[in-house]
Amino acid sequence: MHPESYDEMSRLVATYLSPEDPLRVLDLGSYDVNGSYRPLFAKEKWRYEGADSSRGPNVDHVLTDPYRWAFDDASYDVVVSGQAFEHIKFFWLTWKEMVRILRPGGLIFLLAPSKGVEHRHPVDCWRFYRDGMRALGELEDLEVLEAETRWDNPWGDSVGVFRKKAMPARPSAPSPAPSPPPPSPPRETAVALSPKVRDTEYAKRYGMTLADWMIHHHEEIVFDQVTWMGVKAYKNPLDCWIYQEIVHEVRPEVIVELGSHAGGSTLFLCHLLDSLGAGTVVSVDLDRTAFTVKHPRLVEVTGDCGGPEVREQIGALCEDRRTLIIHDADHTRDAVLRDLRLYADLVTVGSYFIVEDGVVDVFDPSATARLGWHRQGPMVATRLFLDEDDRFEVDPSRERYLITYNPRGFLRRVR
Repeated sequence: MHPESYDEMSRLVATYLSPEDPLRVLDLGSYDVNGSYRPLFAKEKWRYEGADSSRGPNVDHVLTDPYRWAFDDASYDVVVSGQAFEHIKFFWLTWKEMVRILRPGGLIFLLAPSKGVEHRHPVDCWRFYRDGMRALGELEDLEVLEAETRWDNPWGDSVGVFRKKAMPARPSAPSPAPSPPPPSPPRETAVALSPKVRDTEYAKRYGMTLADWMIHHHEEIVFDQVTWMGVKAYKNPLDCWIYQEIVHEVRPEVIVELGSHAGGSTLFLCHLLDSLGAGTVVSVDLDRTAFTVKHPRLVEVTGDCGGPEVREQIGALCEDRRTLIIHDADHTRDAVLRDLRLYADLVTVGSYFIVEDGVVDVFDPSATARLGWHRQGPMVATRLFLDEDDRFEVDPSRERYLITYNPRGFLRRVR
């Protein structure tokens, strides 16, 4: 296994699975060669099982026939496989078995290379591309949630995420075939004529899905039209409402904002502390060119938040004070994980380390280039961090409005 494969699977686990759901997971091609996916599935309610054609480390089930398995139909909630399909001569037959053992509504995570040198284990037969992933979904009538090729990693891994469709309900007794309904009008017309929303303009707006709204807000609004007291704030307003709830409950003596840019959110936080009558906002940023905010509660620290001098300075400002941290700096996975490790000790028990903009790990970059990323971002970093630091846990109540830029990013320190 190469590191990019592990990281990609980590992203898929963080994006699509919840630790609160009981899951039975099968890993096809699980033999531990320079690592395995098992640590990613080490959750209390999850049961991970490895399957491979040979006995060895991380193999729970030996598949004597790669095309006919001794597992019951619909017996697994999730089936994963990475860097195995290129070694299977008739992979489409194995694919059918993967789908057969998957329960309706279950997920398949498939990773396979699109390039790379020949590596025979014991054979090396195939390379895969995103169209190939979509073809596999079409072959077994699966819903294709992702089909991408990561050209920037050494093996050019192609990634496929598939959902097995739910079984249609079976009627208890045969009934006469109903008359065919009249053709449905286009969606906008159907919404516009709804008795619940009679105004055409608002019917179109309220007919948007949550995903439509998120893309609209990010591409049309957030960079140009969101301000706090006249200062640009690149934020989702619903997240800001959650921030004021957290500030009221925690009553921090220090709020550290890693990344401030123009300063609209910095000023917003200063005003929240004004309402409590106490506290300091520490703004950390590399570049103050666009930053114009002045406030008596504001302390500016200019420099790289990953640098030891800046960390030492922030530590001194937070020492023995109730501290809340908001991360809005470099959003790449490695930078966020570095900052989580650097600053986690400063967060007070009962307070929060809020990691912003994990939404980039959720959206398909082929559908919305500005909101979805091909590279890994904050949500992957938070999952990796939580796997190694049990002092924090995700507070899902902070996402109750559904629309958030910070999925799984409200990290509450519990010990």
